[in-house]
Amino acid sequence: MQDTLELDDADDGHDLRVAVETAFKIQFSEAEAAGCRTVDDILQVIRSRFLSAGEGAERCVTAMAFYRLRRAVAGLGVRPPLTPDTFLGTLTGLSARKLLKEVGRRSELQVPAWKSTLLGQVGGWTMLAGLTGLLLVAIVAPHLWFACVAMGLLGFVLTRVDPGRLPHDCQTLGELARKIAGLNFGTLHAQGAKPRDQDLWDALVEVLSEHTVLPKADIHPGTMILRKQQRFS
Repeated sequence: MQDTLELDDADDGHDLRVAVETAFKIQFSEAEAAGCRTVDDILQVIRSRFLSAGEGAERCVTAMAFYRLRRAVAGLGVRPPLTPDTFLGTLTGLSARKLLKEVGRRSELQVPAWKSTLLGQVGGWTMLAGLTGLLLVAIVAPHLWFACVAMGLLGFVLTRVDPGRLPHDCQTLGELARKIAGLNFGTLHAQGAKPRDQDLWDALVEVLSEHTVLPKADIHPGTMILRKQQRFS
């Protein structure tokens, strides 16, 4: 079993810290951030913030996210029934890119990032090749600058027209609801979601999964945050 999230450096650790703080609506002190080397270290800081914050909160965070998501999708003209098993791929005429954008706007919740299709990936590499080539031809063959600019523009267009695809773990309404619950735990808690230990763990794993290629099933409390075991700050 892989024992690290495979984040490369302190910048990756900082990005993850920001994502966790945003999802749970908390702030890490510098001392807390410096002490976080494993996933469990992060979880303990989160738990400490919610230990006395559950009074009067009884609602299930995933259920809350599902109902918000269902209303958002229904607002796109989709007729019921909409169940957790409803497949999102052919639910609307919208591309995955536009669907996630509309769901986020209508639900007023943070949604996962859409993933590039082959079209977008080719566009990204083409744009990079054009920009890199422009730097090179400026030195060795200035007369070829137009071809590099054209390549860069083509790549840009391809990335813009990429319809995107849904994350592999967000293919159904229920899966997307679980992801959204994790990315918005702090917001939903403020609206009555109970901070159960299992829900805190599940939410943290969903946030982590946005920043690592490690499968969610392989993330455990002892998983190291950074490859070089630097601090989470």
